[in-house]
Amino acid sequence: MVYLVEFELYPDEEGITGTPYDFEGSVRGADWNEAVHQATAWARKMILEELTKGHDIPAASLGNVPRAGGRSVVIAVDINPREIESLSTAEAAARLNVSVARISQMCSSGLLLAYKEHGRLWISRASVEDRLAHPARSGRPRGRTVTTGRQRHAAVPSDAESEDSDQDHA
Repeated sequence: MVYLVEFELYPDEEGITGTPYDFEGSVRGADWNEAVHQATAWARKMILEELTKGHDIPAASLGNVPRAGGRSVVIAVDINPREIESLSTAEAAARLNVSVARISQMCSSGLLLAYKEHGRLWISRASVEDRLAHPARSGRPRGRTVTTGRQRHAAVPSDAESEDSDQDHA
């Protein structure tokens, strides 16, 4: 998929600085050509990092007015999801010591980041590593009450109702 990022490039004391309009950060080159190459490398790296984290990349806002008196330049980067370091479902299952079916469930629920290519599910290596570094606690979470249709709870009377009830029996 092709992603667009618009930068403002402007000269300063150290060369040419490039600042993206839609993201935080900047690049610097000795000249215009190097600054454009740096901006392209930065855009590719940033987009791959965001995709690996499962974040959507917003559409570029194009036609921005330069803020520092520079020139606006649109950078186009073509990124294939396979560029994201990934594992097969079997590899992810082996790393996390769970079944392949559980890996699919974890992807569906957003616990692992994944993408499909040609009908195969690929799991982000970073999300597997993150899961290993921060494992989920086993068992039911504390402080949570699970009720079923068979359980009945008696209504607890308020203090005022208790006093009325006591007076009725007196």
